[in-house]
Amino acid sequence: MMEAMVTRYNPSTKILDLSQFYTCSLFTNNQLFVPLNRPAVLLAALNMAAQYTKHDLCCLNLSKNYIYLGEGLTWIRRLFPELKVLDLADNKLSDLNELRSLSGYSVEVLNLFRNPVCNSMDKECYRRDVQKLFPMLIKLDNLNLPSLDIVGTKLKMPINLGNSYPILQYGCNLIQSNPLITLVELFLTKYYKQYDDTMSRQMVLEAYHENATFSLSSCLLKTCNQGSLADYLPKSRNLLTIGLNKNINSFIHKGKANILSILEKLPKTKHDFGSFIIDVPFASVVVNGVFAEEYNENHNHQVFRSFCRTFSLVPAVNGWVILSDMMLVTLVSSELSAESTKRFYIFKPTMMNNTYNRTSLQTTIQDTLPDVLSTLDFKTSIPKCPSSTSFLSKELPPLSLPTNPQQTSACQTNFQTSVIQNLQSSHQQQNPPASATVGILLNSQELNSSCPMSNSKLSFPVNNTKPIESDFTTSTKMHSSSNIDNTNNELLMIKRFSNETGMNNKWSKKCLVDNNWDFAKATLCYSKLKPNIPSIAYKH
Repeated sequence: MMEAMVTRYNPSTKILDLSQFYTCSLFTNNQLFVPLNRPAVLLAALNMAAQYTKHDLCCLNLSKNYIYLGEGLTWIRRLFPELKVLDLADNKLSDLNELRSLSGYSVEVLNLFRNPVCNSMDKECYRRDVQKLFPMLIKLDNLNLPSLDIVGTKLKMPINLGNSYPILQYGCNLIQSNPLITLVELFLTKYYKQYDDTMSRQMVLEAYHENATFSLSSCLLKTCNQGSLADYLPKSRNLLTIGLNKNINSFIHKGKANILSILEKLPKTKHDFGSFIIDVPFASVVVNGVFAEEYNENHNHQVFRSFCRTFSLVPAVNGWVILSDMMLVTLVSSELSAESTKRFYIFKPTMMNNTYNRTSLQTTIQDTLPDVLSTLDFKTSIPKCPSSTSFLSKELPPLSLPTNPQQTSACQTNFQTSVIQNLQSSHQQQNPPASATVGILLNSQELNSSCPMSNSKLSFPVNNTKPIESDFTTSTKMHSSSNIDNTNNELLMIKRFSNETGMNNKWSKKCLVDNNWDFAKATLCYSKLKPNIPSIAYKH
């Protein structure tokens, strides 16, 4: 699709012609059907166009694509805020309400010619209603429009969501990783490891944006255990309890240094990873959980607190930084206290499992780890990201697959980053990796290219997740020494590789063996050599 996009774009005039996109020879010659009247396909195409044009587009032609739904059109306004000409002629739009999502868009030229909506109403009413939707419109269906009094008209500012991206809907394959889950889990693991440092929280400073803000909320709950929150209530920004003589802005801490200063004044903590429930609506990370205050493993009784923390993350040059940080601390319920006590003294917590939600991503952290995940933990492929020395990653050498620098594809120009060392140290003791492992996605536009849209609604799927462990967890036993488990492991990888490539098990196994069972490397190798693979490889 990206190759077809390139042939349709004129950089000198900033015009992208996607008319009759499905008839492009690049599709028809390969027996592919790419209908832009499906919202999921349209959204994927618009995201690719935004990535290629860097959101700078003057004219977009979507004529003759049988578009009949307005769903997906809203992304035109969001992805191309400077667009002036929009051509939707010769489609199947029968109601102006389908364009309601574009209401307030500052487009100046609109073409709806030969759509059913043009003949469904009086011409004057049609013109007036369209102008209400697009107040800055000067030409409609190739006809100049009289100026419209826009006094009192609400103009919606174009929203440039360059950091937005569709996420691939993963299937039920437990081995497949979700890059967004990986990103969030790695971030939280490293953050709380440094936040729980017994000496100082100085290391969390690098996680915050220069202009980040932090506020703390705390309150007593009648249904929870008896206790005191004397260390938190005086610093709490609770608008219902702050006196009129106090400046509420003094409870908002701005800048990295001020945030670190207030964090250092809070009691030392040790967070219970097993209690975490993580919501990720876009780049806002909400963590609900339990931590032990002034934790001492030699003490039988710990003081537990329940907390909710909201991080607003934004992409940075070298990764992600915190733009806003809000924390709520309260007393812990008897049930949560009992569960955390078990995890600290009986179990060793391990992150895994999740539940699917259409508007957010929820990761629930459990106490057990399936052998299938533990044995494949550091061989499962994760989309690659650029090299970085940020809070979340360290640079690794590129893949060893030989490529032609002049023909390097978009996915091959990325680099690999390492999973945080403390997450794999327990595995390395039993099975040291022969090569570096892949890590997390750091750049949202590269996530775009790695994860094309496959669902009509933008959502964060969580059908599977990779487990992560804090530094205080007991490493899950890896049965690499067992021939039976190794065989099962290999069979699962072969089956997954066969499903993704379409090759039969014999050829899938050959590709994996040739790449030392490195799934990511084998996938790259397959994509590189695909044109030369004989047809017998696809006979099952």
